[in-house]
Amino acid sequence: ILKKKFSHVDIVYSKKPGDILRKKFNVPYDYTFSYRSYIILKSDFLKKIKYSAINFHPAPPSLRGFAPASIAILKNLKKFGSTIHEIDNKLDHGPILSVKYFKIPKNINIKKLLDLTYESQILQIKYFFENFKLKKNKKYKWSKKIHTKKQIDRIMYIKPNYSKTKVDLIIRATKIGKFKPYTIKAGVKKFL
Repeated sequence: ILKKKFSHVDIVYSKKPGDILRKKFNVPYDYTFSYRSYIILKSDFLKKIKYSAINFHPAPPSLRGFAPASIAILKNLKKFGSTIHEIDNKLDHGPILSVKYFKIPKNINIKKLLDLTYESQILQIKYFFENFKLKKNKKYKWSKKIHTKKQIDRIMYIKPNYSKTKVDLIIRATKIGKFKPYTIKAGVKKFL
């Protein structure tokens, strides 16, 4: 789709994003699109973009920042989704262009919720590019609250007095890949 809409497309992927941004992006671009990236684009980079930098945020506008899918499970939300927005100098903050929601199945775990999110997000992104225009959607507003990695790290600590139900919820909401809830016994952190 991108190659049909734009005359030149560079797709960049790196586990060391800072190096790529320094080497690859020293030339101005008309647009920059960020998908599943942990890179926070700084204002000096954003100034080089002719028209707009756009982020495909894997959560609705009510959930800004780190691990929004985990927060959705912990809060027992009934719906989740994704947001397409222009990037400005604040995290998950720029003008909203599109929001897509879906229902969250009961007792879902973080892996399955992320899989559903990415599937839904791909459809949203495809539709966005097929009908490409930068029209702000004033119906939606960003939450003022931003979730941080430190908050999620604190949530992942399972205290001895937690009920089985609470422990199960924390595991469903946070255990994925290298991220694992933990306990501390005799001063030693033990991952579940």
